[in-house]
Amino acid sequence: MTPDAPDGPPPPTDTPTGFPIGPPPPFGAYPPGAYYAPRPPSNGRALAWTAIGLSVTALLSVVALIGISIVMWWGPAYSWADDEYYDGSYSEADEAYQDDYYLEDSSLDEAVRQPCADMLTAAGQIALFSGAKDGSTSLLAFVDAGREVVDAIEGEADGQGDVLRWRDDWVLVLDEVERYANDVTAGDSPEFKTPMLGDEYSVIDRMYQGSPVGCEVPTTVAGLDQTRTAGTY
Repeated sequence: MTPDAPDGPPPPTDTPTGFPIGPPPPFGAYPPGAYYAPRPPSNGRALAWTAIGLSVTALLSVVALIGISIVMWWGPAYSWADDEYYDGSYSEADEAYQDDYYLEDSSLDEAVRQPCADMLTAAGQIALFSGAKDGSTSLLAFVDAGREVVDAIEGEADGQGDVLRWRDDWVLVLDEVERYANDVTAGDSPEFKTPMLGDEYSVIDRMYQGSPVGCEVPTTVAGLDQTRTAGTY
């Protein structure tokens, strides 16, 4: 038997959930569970974006930390260059390097290829430990082969400053080798003196950096200078 409905107006239903305010109705007055507020919807998508945002923030923090570490580590390492080379205190060193060259010309390469090969062959036959006569003769043979290189360079120079500087560097080295060979012949105490451009920078250093591949000063000749630190060439 259903109890009589209470007197008066029906309970209000203007709550956010649309369910009545007040004490719960008698059992059976509403469908089961209708009186209780529904479970809020899942917020999984928002949680996923939050996780992504936190991951990106952590990654950017790591990258920033690495960048700061690099600046703090390498900054002092390069400060000496600013102090010594760019404030004018090493003007002599700057002057030594200002005429450097790097030769990349196919016609020049072709012109000097064979003379340079002959020069390297002559360098490989330098007899440093076969007595004064053989040593001097082999050194002068190298000088003659080197002069052929100079002539080939001259033919391709065409007023180009870099090519002319390379030619002049070869002349300086060959003149010193010839002087050294004559000292060996005379029985004097020979001393090969590498032509220098600065305190620590030589003509041979510049030639090694700028000469076409296969036409550098041979290490056998560069090694005649016993005052140069091993590995300079």
